[in-house]
Amino acid sequence: MYRNIKNDRDAQTLQNDLDTLSVWQDNWQLRFNPDKCYVLKIHVSRSKKPKTRQYKLGNTILAQTSSHMYQGVEISEDLKWNNHINKITAKSSRVLGFIKRNLRSCPSNLRTKAFQTLVRPHLEYCSTVWNPHTKELTDKIETIQRRGARFRFSDYRRTSSCYSPC
Repeated sequence: MYRNIKNDRDAQTLQNDLDTLSVWQDNWQLRFNPDKCYVLKIHVSRSKKPKTRQYKLGNTILAQTSSHMYQGVEISEDLKWNNHINKITAKSSRVLGFIKRNLRSCPSNLRTKAFQTLVRPHLEYCSTVWNPHTKELTDKIETIQRRGARFRFSDYRRTSSCYSPC
């Protein structure tokens, strides 16, 4: 549920929406788990400190969070992508380490397929949404890609160019 909150009336409208959702779940006997529901306030303006208000789903006060995973993309209250990039690079690095340990002696074409199938999807998922615009975030992603290229071609020399079309 999303709502732009500019004043107390907007906040009350959001609470009314949550109350309507609570009535709906009772009518249809389909329970929402309030422990999995969060309030994420996205700060559009850095100058104002938004009022904090508690929202309830049924009788449970919803927890407030500064970032949350939505459809596989980590969204933070400041709309920066650092948390998301850190998570996908950590996961990609773990998967790359797994295939490096298990496919070390396999042919290059098999290692390339494993990288393309198991690692690259983590790096590319929803990239049109979070496309990094800072050098720091871009470098984190490219580090994983360079490690993968070195593994695919068994060329671990720092002086060699490890890029080749996939």
